[in-house]
Amino acid sequence: MRTKNIFISILLVLLLTLYTFSFVKPYANIKLKENDLKMVDVKIYVMTHKKYNLLDNDLYTPLFVGAEGKEETFGYLRDDVGDNISSKNSNYSEITGLYWIWKIQQQISWD
Repeated sequence: MRTKNIFISILLVLLLTLYTFSFVKPYANIKLKENDLKMVDVKIYVMTHKKYNLLDNDLYTPLFVGAEGKEETFGYLRDDVGDNISSKNSNYSEITGLYWIWKIQQQISWD
């Protein structure tokens, strides 16, 4: 079982890396000048199933994974909203959160 989980984790990291590079490749030949650089919106999701001490920083966003059927999620974002696989958290752990983030990011307008 542990080997299967490790394999799934490695496969997920590989797929996410390839997905990321598919966005970077079209921009690889663009030359930026120093004044062209702009602040980039970055959000780091911290996946948890327990309450923890939040960092006082807007960069970090807590995401309660395996939220389906749970009453208390401590005010964190839930992975059981919209298109989700939260009910499979016992088998996939944090991957349910990654799936939720992936689906939510597709709905965000970057205009």
